[in-house]
Amino acid sequence: ADYSKETCPPGQYRNISRALFNIGLNSEQYLKRSIPVDPPCILCPNYTYKYVSGEHINDCKPCDPKYGVSSDDRTVCKCNKVLINPTSYTVYFNLTTGLCEDIPISDINSLNLIYKW
Repeated sequence: ADYSKETCPPGQYRNISRALFNIGLNSEQYLKRSIPVDPPCILCPNYTYKYVSGEHINDCKPCDPKYGVSSDDRTVCKCNKVLINPTSYTVYFNLTTGLCEDIPISDINSLNLIYKW
């Protein structure tokens, strides 16, 4: 496959430090014709997320350090936060800030939430 023309989907990045090379040539040919091939996309590290397409590990942002853990596909973080008043408040994951935020349940419809967990 020609990975260089594909963009990594949300939750994944391309680990350039593990670039593969054409190893089917002898050493003399290899030195003359070494052609790097982009490696396949891999999941962002644990405790990070990436909700946009892109190639770089820098696109994998950290989850909330107190309450966040990565989703299995690394596209969002799950918020493991216990609320004092769960009948009046809920917790949502803010994709922009990477934080797990409390919001009044009454405000849910008036907010343009990017993602709620």
